[in-house]
Amino acid sequence: MATSNFYEDRRYCRACKRYVHYLQSPREAHCFLCGGAVRLFSPPDLERFRSSLQRERAARTSPSRGQRASA
Repeated sequence: MATSNFYEDRRYCRACKRYVHYLQSPREAHCFLCGGAVRLFSPPDLERFRSSLQRERAARTSPSRGQRASA
């Protein structure tokens, strides 16, 4: 398992509206600046991440060009 580094790792704080350092407990993570809950991504970054996953899934599940589907 990878270890996190407080000085390099950041998460998005809704209250601060930016990526911040955070304090991690076993159940949740909080902003180092304001104490609010943090998320892994900002809303726009989360949308980009989800759309890229959908594109990758679609590319894997669609039949390759040149291959015929078995009947």
